[in-house]
Amino acid sequence: MSAEAALRDADLTGRAAFTFARDADGVTYLSHQFASYPFHVTRPFYLDPNMSGMAPLYLQSASGGLFQGDRLHLSARFADGAAGHLTTQAATKVHGMERGAATQTVKIHAGAASFAEYLADPLILFPTSRLVSRTHVTVAENATVILADSFLVHDPAGAGAPFGWFDSETVFARPDGRILAVDRYRIDGETVAAGPPGITGGLAVQGNLFVLTNRVPADELAGVLRDTLEVERVGLYAGASTLPGDCGAWLRVLSGDASVLRAVLDRAWAAARERITGHGPGPRRK
Repeated sequence: MSAEAALRDADLTGRAAFTFARDADGVTYLSHQFASYPFHVTRPFYLDPNMSGMAPLYLQSASGGLFQGDRLHLSARFADGAAGHLTTQAATKVHGMERGAATQTVKIHAGAASFAEYLADPLILFPTSRLVSRTHVTVAENATVILADSFLVHDPAGAGAPFGWFDSETVFARPDGRILAVDRYRIDGETVAAGPPGITGGLAVQGNLFVLTNRVPADELAGVLRDTLEVERVGLYAGASTLPGDCGAWLRVLSGDASVLRAVLDRAWAAARERITGHGPGPRRK
C-alpha cells in the first residue's frame, strides 16, 4: 500500500484535540480538550520553575502502540499569547503488519505571540511495520514553535528483520497558507538495514529538531544548535542550518544509539529554549 492510498482510505480510529489558552494572570490552561481511544491525558503539570505560566501536557496511549489499520489524529491549538509544552509519555511502538499501514496526522496552530512546543518521544519501527506520518504546523509571524521527531528500529527477536517503510512529511506554514518549510522523506527497512553510504551509513536512529521564531536571528539560532553537537561526537552524524527565509533553524541527527540521540535532542531543545526565553527548561518527569 502506498502512503497516498493509506491516507485516502483513512477513517479516524482515534482523535485528540486540545486548545491552550492564556488566562488573565498569564497562566496557560486547557480551554478545550477531547480524547478518544487510544489517547488519554491528565491535567497539565506546572513543573517548570523557569516558565511557571507554561502548561505542560503529557499525551498517553492506552493501546500499546500503533497497529495495522490505526488512523490517529492529533490537533493542538495554542491561542494568542499561550505557552504550552506537549509531549508523549514514552516512545511509541509501531507494530508489525500483515497488510496495509497505520497513519498518524498532527496539526498544530500557534497563534500570535504564542510559545508552542511539541516534543514527541521516538517511534520504534518493528519488523514489517508501515507508517504514514503527516505533521502540519501553522505559525503566526511572532509565534515560537519548537518541534522534535525521531525514529529508531528494533527487532524483538534479535534477528535484524527490517521494518516495512516509513513515509514522513512535516510542513510549516503561515496562517495565510504561505509555506515556510517542508521536510519530506520516505525510507524502507531494507535500505536502513543495508546502511548504504550517503543515506544512513549504518546509523539507524534519526531525529530532527525544528525551531521557528523571530525572537532570535536564524543564523544565530543555527549556531546555538550547532554548538550543542560539540559535546558528543562519538557515533553521531549531525548538522544544523537555517530554515528557508530565515524563519528559524533546524537540526538533523543520525546515530547508532537511541540514548545518544535523545541526549543530543534534549540538549539542543534546552539550548534553544534558553536562547529564546533567557531560561533553560526544568527537568521533565516521565
